[in-house]
Amino acid sequence: MPGKKGKRVNPRAHGNDTVLLQRRLKAFELRKQGRSLRSIAKELGVSYTTVSNDIQKCLDEYLIPAVDSYRRQMLAEVDDQLVRLYGYMETPQYITSPRGDIVRGPDGNPLLDREYYLKIEDRISRQLEIRAKLLGAYAPSQTELTVHQVDSTDLAIADLIAQQKARTALERERFKAGENGSA
Repeated sequence: MPGKKGKRVNPRAHGNDTVLLQRRLKAFELRKQGRSLRSIAKELGVSYTTVSNDIQKCLDEYLIPAVDSYRRQMLAEVDDQLVRLYGYMETPQYITSPRGDIVRGPDGNPLLDREYYLKIEDRISRQLEIRAKLLGAYAPSQTELTVHQVDSTDLAIADLIAQQKARTALERERFKAGENGSA
């Protein structure tokens, strides 16, 4: 379309994509080594804000998607394992003799192998725990805790306030009762 202006790009700000990627990866590696943002910035010749942005972009563009992809793959494997295990639970397993014959109970019916089912239940339990970990069910959560030191004076003041509130409420009820009685 004639007359339509495109977005201007500052070549100095964007530079070469390869150089930018290399700088981001270098900043990320230095940060993994425990270096401060300011020391990384000094080494790379950029501001510490740029280093912070580079590290965050490296996380956002490469690491977090890779972790998410791996987590999805592991969840799919765990879910497949669970489907197989639940299928095993539906198939009857009987106790067999050392010769391979099915052992029968006093009533003549084959005896179910309870140990087999307990092992399957144990495996299912482990797979469910792995699944919960992958989904972050056991992830630590941050809780803010505020502690107030309370001494006997604070308790006495709180008791006085409660007594005064009770007296005020009683007076209010008497006043309302007197107001209704005089009308």
